[in-house]
Amino acid sequence: MLEIRKAEGVGYEYAIRSVLNALINDATRPREYVKKIPVIVQQGVELQAGELMLLKNEFGGPSRG
Repeated sequence: MLEIRKAEGVGYEYAIRSVLNALINDATRPREYVKKIPVIVQQGVELQAGELMLLKNEFGGPSRG
């Protein structure tokens, strides 16, 4: 599970892409593994359209927690 929490001064897209790259480059798992990872976006986190699209396209899609 990927959980996104509110934090000051965090570039959410950069953080999401960093996690995505680490998971994609993990040779012990198939690429499709990432699509099965649920994403929880905590209350108060404001994501931009591009960040939401990234979560929908690459992970299991965002839900509010």
